[in-house]
This record gives sequence, structure tokens and C-alpha cells, in this order.
Amino acid sequence: MLINRQAVDWIPVDFAAAAILDFRRYSGPAHIVHLRHPRPVSWRLIAASLSEEFSVPLVPYPEWFAK
Repeated sequence: MLINRQAVDWIPVDFAAAAILDFRRYSGPAHIVHLRHPRPVSWRLIAASLSEEFSVPLVPYPEWFAK
């Protein structure tokens, strides 16, 4: 399985907590659960949304880091 490091698949903490509680009630064999959002978005989309919301320009990372 390839992992897209450009994707953000976070879920709201209240959803994660509810899922953990649901899995604690499960009485079947032990299992591992990986919680992630079913429709991840790109960092680029998040950055563009924040840029628009706060009326700040997007700059390349090296330029931002240099300042």
C-alpha cells in the first residue's frame, strides 16, 4: 500500500472517540483499527483555503522558511 504524504486524512476528535468506544464494546477476537477520513484532501487545498480565509499570499516553502 502506498501512502500519499500529500494527503490529509484527519478525522474530528469526537468521531475518533466515538469509534474507539464502539470498538471497546466489541467482544470478538482482538483486532487493530486504523482510523482515517474516507475522503482525504491535499495539503495544497488546505493551504489555499487558509490563504483565502486569512487574506495572505501563498509562498513556496523555501521562501517562507528563509524569511
